[in-house]
Amino acid sequence: MGALFSQKLVQCTNREFVEWSRTSRVRIVASSPSGLLGYKALRSKEPIVLLIGSEKTGLSDELLDAADFTVRIPIQGKSDSINAAVATGVLLFEYASRNTSG
Repeated sequence: MGALFSQKLVQCTNREFVEWSRTSRVRIVASSPSGLLGYKALRSKEPIVLLIGSEKTGLSDELLDAADFTVRIPIQGKSDSINAAVATGVLLFEYASRNTSG
């Protein structure tokens, strides 16, 4: 929670966000159980924005369509989703471990 107060936050519409990402050369990576790429394939030379949907409804079709990549975290057993905070941690760790040197 403490990091929240040291970050710059912006509220905008989905359309404004997508326009910003295109002009800023930021890749949009969406997380979805129906993603075409496994999360271990998450690599980008450009900065990324990681989109995580709610546990109940996921991401909107508008944001899924805007994504440059859609990744999934494989889940075993009968569960169809994992906690959004856990998914975020898994994806951020994987991205950081593969896209930083040292």
